[in-house]
Amino acid sequence: MNTYNDNLRSNVVDSLNEQELERKKMEAQMNASKFTLYYAQGATISDAEKLALAEDKASIKGKVKKEAVVCSNLSINVLASAKQQKTLSDLSVTNMSVSASNVQIATNAVVKLASDMGSISSIISAADYGTDIHELCITTKGYMDTTASHAEIVSQYSMEASALMAEVSSTHVETQATSTNSAIQNLLKIAASEFQGAYDLVTTDNSKLAAANVKEKVAEGKLEDSNVTYHAAKSAYKLMSRELNLHLRTSHTKFPINTKDEDLNMKVKFNALQSPFSAPNFIQSEQKDTYPIEEYRVYVVKSNKQNTFNIAAAENLYNQDATKTIQRFVGVPAANQKKYEVEIDVSSVSTVRDTDGDKIEFGKNYVVFVFAKYSESYKSEINNFENFLSASSYIFSLTEEVKGPHARDIKVDETIELLEIEADTDLLIHIENGTIGKIDKVEDISWPLKVEKKSFTMRFSLPTDANDNHKVEYRCIFLPADSELTRSLLTKKLLKTIESNDEKVQNIFEFFAKKILNDQNAIDSTESLLQNSTDENEKEELLETLAEQRQKLKKDEMELQDQIDSIQQSKNRSSFDGFSQMVKDLDGSVDAIETRAKIDEEITKYETYNIAAKKVSEFKESLNDPISNLTNYLSNQAEIKSKNSEIKDYNSEIADLQDEIIEEEKTINNDSALQSKKDRALARIESLMKSQKEKKSEIQKIQKEIKKLNTAAKNLETQKTSDVKDLNAKAEIIDSEFQKTVGSLSFYFDLDIAEQVSKANYSLATKGSKSGNNQNWEVVLESNTTDNFGNLLVSGDQYIPLILTYSDAPEVDASKFENRLSDANKTKKFTYEQITVKSDDSE
Repeated sequence: MNTYNDNLRSNVVDSLNEQELERKKMEAQMNASKFTLYYAQGATISDAEKLALAEDKASIKGKVKKEAVVCSNLSINVLASAKQQKTLSDLSVTNMSVSASNVQIATNAVVKLASDMGSISSIISAADYGTDIHELCITTKGYMDTTASHAEIVSQYSMEASALMAEVSSTHVETQATSTNSAIQNLLKIAASEFQGAYDLVTTDNSKLAAANVKEKVAEGKLEDSNVTYHAAKSAYKLMSRELNLHLRTSHTKFPINTKDEDLNMKVKFNALQSPFSAPNFIQSEQKDTYPIEEYRVYVVKSNKQNTFNIAAAENLYNQDATKTIQRFVGVPAANQKKYEVEIDVSSVSTVRDTDGDKIEFGKNYVVFVFAKYSESYKSEINNFENFLSASSYIFSLTEEVKGPHARDIKVDETIELLEIEADTDLLIHIENGTIGKIDKVEDISWPLKVEKKSFTMRFSLPTDANDNHKVEYRCIFLPADSELTRSLLTKKLLKTIESNDEKVQNIFEFFAKKILNDQNAIDSTESLLQNSTDENEKEELLETLAEQRQKLKKDEMELQDQIDSIQQSKNRSSFDGFSQMVKDLDGSVDAIETRAKIDEEITKYETYNIAAKKVSEFKESLNDPISNLTNYLSNQAEIKSKNSEIKDYNSEIADLQDEIIEEEKTINNDSALQSKKDRALARIESLMKSQKEKKSEIQKIQKEIKKLNTAAKNLETQKTSDVKDLNAKAEIIDSEFQKTVGSLSFYFDLDIAEQVSKANYSLATKGSKSGNNQNWEVVLESNTTDNFGNLLVSGDQYIPLILTYSDAPEVDASKFENRLSDANKTKKFTYEQITVKSDDSE
């Protein structure tokens, strides 16, 4: 037994186990923080929706109050007018009565005078017939008769006026005006009260939203802290595994559902075990590369038995199964490579078993160990006959991922039912939360009134055999999208961006730390030389060098800070910045043809959304010239590089020739050398110098060619910059169009959270028609459909439809399957709106 090896392995195992426990603890803490944030964001979004609804109601009630105030002013004026009218009417009745009486008296007098005039006329006719007096009397009598007639008419009018004036109901008008004013004042009080209530509700909801925002930001901070701690623990485990445990890890443990047996192969990766000693000379050359390892073996162990699996158990299993068809290990011959990748067959016909002899099953937890068998010569050399056994890998399980729809295939179709209401209909449509209520007549609207009743159906399709022989549910979840009030909430993507930025800062810091350390060492070395130097010229040179080194150190420190600031200030980009990214890829490409193929493939994916189709087509067409110019530019750069390489080779050859010339000159300057030898040396020098001259001439030719190429390169670079600028402008427009129509999620949501959405807050898809080899699925949105937080869908708001493909396997088999959530950030949004009312002239 080797105590050192035992202690070392024990320490490695303990360290990895401790770090694994820490990682699990941080993972649990992060999951708790994630759900806390989700519910805090749910409360924030719900409060934001309530506030928006309260503000809308307050706005409406404010308008009602304003109209009530106007009506109140009018009713007060009407009441004042009614009272004044009653007073004046009463006065008019009295005046008209007096006037009628006076007119009647005047009429009686006129009639009496007319009667007297008639008598006078009779007397004169008898006495003075035919005389001037008689004629004058007849004329006067005519006038009097006319006057009497008019007086009778005036008397009649005055009596009628008095009667009509008496009929005016001033008291009733006043009573009606008083009653109306009282009703209007009551209405004003109610409108003012309701407006105040609505305003108070807005204030209350605003306070609730502010409080919810505070809690949400606290939850965001806790999740960010938990995320940093979790990834630190995860990175620490990976680092320890890489440095202390051969970087042992597993991959390809998750398979698409219904994967064929021949494709069910998981992978185990590990680094070769390095010997601290070089191979002895007696070891054959073909074995020196793998020394001192003869063979590796990989063991799959149930996770609950990892602490009891040891070297003795590994060797016993090998001795027992070495010649058997079914083996409890996988042998890996040592080879000349630093890294190993081992495939383990986990199909139903696999001959590989775990260390208990059981078939490796889906849904169970395992770890892997790597056993290394040392060569006998090595064991003898170090006088230790034990082999090597790694610590366990991280726990893994084999799972099958159910198949769900692609984000681009999820669509929400809108159906419109058009209703018309004619002008003579004594109705007005009242709509509450998208539902038609009572209807009254509207006078000030264009008729006929058109009502668009909308219904929505979410549809997607999958191959008919997508999840064949497996019971799954397609849970349809509707997420609020791009709300102005939730735009600043933490999302999963933003959290990953923060994490990515932290990693970038760390990598940049590590890179510059080495440069800065080298700069500082160089400064220290120069300062040491300066202190020990006695030569003034040397000191002066050292001071110049020291100034340059300090300047370089300052430059590196500033560059480090600039790059860190740039990363920390970087903003989270839209989920759809694909076309801008294509332009970036094109700008940094080293293979124009391959880049064009990749871009065309990407564009094909985006074309399936049928968004900004014309602009996408123009973008694709616009790639031709930039690709051609890029090809020329890259060819130009490759030629310049080749020419510079030629110059480098020529300079190397010239330097070699110069060394030969120096050697020949030594011969010439050697007094003891024979003259013939000196002559040959002189001839050789002439030949060498001629060759040097020729090569220098070639260099000059190449330099001229490079100069032309550089000029061309400058033009191509200018054209390339212009092409990129033009393309990027088009790309940004297209990305903007996609951003309006597709994604992006404005709060934290992932598979773990989706699996916990309650049954009341999702809808199950049902089978629709079949299209060839595809089965169509659909969900009809009802009036009681809610979002993922349980809030009713709000008319006019946008939502992202998601599909959670959920395995409905029995609990005992649930761990064998992994559910799948469609990508929210690449799904078309839709605007929910049940009812739209518009008059005929509004089309």
